[in-house]
Amino acid sequence: IKKQKGLEKTPMKGGILIKRPQKRWIHYVTDDFSMTLVRFSYERDSKRLLGGKVLLRTS
Repeated sequence: IKKQKGLEKTPMKGGILIKRPQKRWIHYVTDDFSMTLVRFSYERDSKRLLGGKVLLRTS
């Protein structure tokens, strides 16, 4: 997986989740390191799926 500057990556149950709020895209990396793009209309939807754990872009 390529590391991207300015993004926080935190391992959690089910994989790694990166949130880019300005585009409302969430990059989800599964346990087998395949990356999928999931788009959410609202931030609360992503929080619900993650049990309240959402990583915001730092820069």
